Amino acid sequence: NDGGKVEAVRLGLLADVQAAMRAHRGVVGVQEAACWAITNIAANNDGGRVEAVRLGLLADVQAAMRAHRGVEGVQEAACGAITNIALNNDGGRVEAVRLGL
Repeated sequence: NDGGKVEAVRLGLLADVQAAMRAHRGVVGVQEAACWAITNIAANNDGGRVEAVRLGLLADVQAAMRAHRGVEGVQEAACGAITNIALNNDGGRVEAVRLGL
């Protein structure tokens, strides 16, 4: 729900997700779940998109994609995260292009 997404941003949960991704780079389940969390928090949530860019989450998503190239679930979740961060968000699109996404 939209209220939950706003609350997630207010509580700093995207930073917590980022910390988990960085602490457990080699763990497929963490990377996939983190990408889905980012996907969902950024969906239809301008504040979530802006916060994701501010934190540099696209680079973390890219790192997950590279570390787990052969894992379809990670790739799918990561693509969703990239899409939702970049959608209607100039900063997200610029960062995605800069990273070569």
